[in-house]
Amino acid sequence: MARIAAPAVEKNLSARGYLHRLLRSLIVQDSYNSGFVESGRYAGGIIGAAADISIIKGCHNVGTIRGSDAGGIIGEVDGKKIISWCYNEGLIEGRSYSGGILGSTYRGWTRISESYNKGDVGSNDLASKQQYYHAGGLVGGKANTGYADIDTLSIINSYNVGNARSLHSSDSQATSG
Repeated sequence: MARIAAPAVEKNLSARGYLHRLLRSLIVQDSYNSGFVESGRYAGGIIGAAADISIIKGCHNVGTIRGSDAGGIIGEVDGKKIISWCYNEGLIEGRSYSGGILGSTYRGWTRISESYNKGDVGSNDLASKQQYYHAGGLVGGKANTGYADIDTLSIINSYNVGNARSLHSSDSQATSG
């Protein structure tokens, strides 16, 4: 059973406006993904990209996630995020940032607690000229924003037992567990 709660929606908004507002202040609880998710940009087992205030609790992914910024739970976050009691056991494949729970953070603060990753995480894009390829068991990395915001990432009582691998086009490799 999934529960998605959002603030009241203004009348006369287009479908795009509704979805935009829905994803700007969001609570997602006890949701899961077991399918294949692929996106040219942000890909997540539960949410592709989330802005402003979001709470994600008790969610999990066992499917394969593929995108530029890819995460087992969320592809990319911007703003204030609380991710708790979530886990990933699926394969995560990102072209720039990839993480078992979260692909990338943009700005603001994010707190991940009581969460884990058991899936394999990989980041590579051999055909592009990008200068960054980041893979992490829990979080892929922080996107370079150029903003002077105070950014905070807290990881509490969380762990990774999956493999994380980043492959750069110059054939240099980095692996971690």
